[in-house]
Amino acid sequence: MVCGSPVPNKLKDTSLMWIPAGLLDGVTLSQVSVHLHLTSAATWAKESDSCVWLKDGPDSLDALNQALQRKNR
Repeated sequence: MVCGSPVPNKLKDTSLMWIPAGLLDGVTLSQVSVHLHLTSAATWAKESDSCVWLKDGPDSLDALNQALQRKNR
């Protein structure tokens, strides 16, 4: 870990953890579930077809959790 890097955090009063992808060193089976802030994405950014797309950020932690449970196919 680089000094000053974000560290994993528990998301408020939930059982969920936020882990910055930049902290992962090896191969992972994880995949993108939600793309956030697409209205400000670079024109070359390519969204995955297998995730939920949000033009802005979620309105709440509960809304993010609900988006993580959905599939956009």
